[in-house]
Order: sequence, then structure tokens, then C-alpha cells
Amino acid sequence: MRRFTGVEWTGSTEIGFALLLVQAGSTAVTAVGMLAVAAVETDPNALVTAALTLGVLGVQLAVAVGVMGRRRWARPAALVLQAVALLATAIGSTVFQGPPMTLAAVINDLVLPLATIAVIAPWPRSVRRPRTVRVVARPKEERGPQAATSRVSEG
Repeated sequence: MRRFTGVEWTGSTEIGFALLLVQAGSTAVTAVGMLAVAAVETDPNALVTAALTLGVLGVQLAVAVGVMGRRRWARPAALVLQAVALLATAIGSTVFQGPPMTLAAVINDLVLPLATIAVIAPWPRSVRRPRTVRVVARPKEERGPQAATSRVSEG
């Protein structure tokens, strides 16, 4: 177990964070490529696509940081992102251009989302935030009339 800001982390959290960062890196490379295409072609559609890709990159980074920070919303958000990525791959491969043919496309479109789901989907007890329960004992006078009369003095 490594410690990060005073909290112990499990391996699945760190691996999920790393997988999400790899996906974000792939999205960043795609965004830079889209910006280059938008600059060369002066096509407004390419610029809109680049802006949307940068938005997706921001969401991916926010979810990755949330997973590492053990935020309650981050794991479901990561699972939704992976499901959307797999759905987009399925739609793209059946409707538009056929299945991905390169190894890089298979890794980015299938292997990374499936691996991220496999790592993030289980909710082990060690990943959940511990609940803080504070128990405070009240003095006998504040417990009510039954507490004061419950003991009968022998004498």
C-alpha cells in the first residue's frame, strides 16, 4: 500500500487512475491532431471537432483525478465513460468503417475501456470511504428520569 496525502490506496484505484490517464493521453494526441487539421484546412467543422475533443479530454482528466481522490461520483462516471467509448466503437465499426484494423485502434478502442471496466467495476471494501461514527456518552443527569431511578441503592 502506498500513501497519498495521508490516505492508504489500493492497487485497483491506482491502476484505474493510470488506465484513465492513458486514455486521456490518447485523447490529447487526437485533439492536437484535430487542431492541426483545423489549422491547415480552415474548416470550421474540424475546429468544432477539436473543441469537442478537448472537452472530452477535460472530462476524462476530471474523472481520473476523482477516481484517485476516491470521490463517490468518480467510479460510476468512469464506468459511464467506458460504456460510451465501447458503444461508440460498436457503432463506428458496424455503421461507418468496419472493425478497427490496427493494433493501436484495437488497444485504444477495445482493450483500454474493457481493462478499465474490469479494474474499476468491483467495489472492494478497501476503496470505499470509511464512515466516521462518533459516540458520545451523556452524563446520567441528561439521560432522563429512567436513568436516575434505574439503580436502587441498597442500604
